[in-house]
Amino acid sequence: GVESKEGKGSVFYFEMPDDCLLSKCCTCDSQETEPSSVTDHMKDILIVEDDEINAIFLNELLRDLGIGEDHFNIHHVYKGRDAVEFCRENPELELVLMDIKLPDIDGLEATQSIKETLPEMRIVAQTAHALDSERNRAIEGGFDDYISKPIDRHQLSGILKKYLEW
Repeated sequence: GVESKEGKGSVFYFEMPDDCLLSKCCTCDSQETEPSSVTDHMKDILIVEDDEINAIFLNELLRDLGIGEDHFNIHHVYKGRDAVEFCRENPELELVLMDIKLPDIDGLEATQSIKETLPEMRIVAQTAHALDSERNRAIEGGFDDYISKPIDRHQLSGILKKYLEW
């Protein structure tokens, strides 16, 4: 459900079955992915998200949409600097889903740094700010696309179809 007050913000809530503990029902590790080479035969996606619940949710959405296991590896880092390092060490990444608000350097700065050496890297901003001005700022700042939180399954599917061959 959702509770929203104009000019104040929104609260989103959900319930999970008692037998579905987060550690049991998803494959997103709670530890950061160490920057390393990705495999040759699989396509790779990087999630840059400092909130573990958001990362798990995004990971599960991707898997529900058919991303993962057979054709894709999903990697995860929590910080902007780690994203820059991971992208530079793995220039064959298919897509980066980059949170804008991160604890060290923000997603905009991380994206600009990545694009300096890897201008063709496809990076999609993900943020809780849904205003058109935020979208324009993200695109002007170097992101290839933009998706607002809470992430809508259909919007994510459209972005994946736009940038991935699967």
